[in-house]
Amino acid sequence: MTHAPPGPERETRGAFHESEIDYVFNSLYATDKPWEDADRKIAEMMSSYWANFAATGNPNGKGLPPWPTLDPRSPQTMELGARFEPIPVADSVKVDFFKRFFSTQDALVTRDTREARPMRTRRLFTFLAVLFFVAGGVDASGAQGGLPCRRRQG
Repeated sequence: MTHAPPGPERETRGAFHESEIDYVFNSLYATDKPWEDADRKIAEMMSSYWANFAATGNPNGKGLPPWPTLDPRSPQTMELGARFEPIPVADSVKVDFFKRFFSTQDALVTRDTREARPMRTRRLFTFLAVLFFVAGGVDASGAQGGLPCRRRQG
């Protein structure tokens, strides 16, 4: 989600984790904010992608910009919010960093009632890691930056 919801914190918070919820469920009416026509259009499009995917396994539908099928040779994601278009997941330096890092990780084992199943660490953490990098959490040199975090006091 790249569109910051309206309100007094729009400039300081921007598009933050969970700010997409009112849009995904097309429930702007449930939150007291000064919603604009652009917000209603975004909510209509996002909720349509969501409903299409839930119903058919494919987010695409009539009147929506095409959401491309995953292609590992050209990693991209769909920007939702300010624009609705495919964008690169991360630049090649960041993608290569993650490939090198996750290739060194040992397998994790989870217990099922019937059997033990190995699960690669990369399968568990790739999604979070990509989000972290896309948000600017670490640059190519490994220096931290990016997402502001507040630590709870006490």
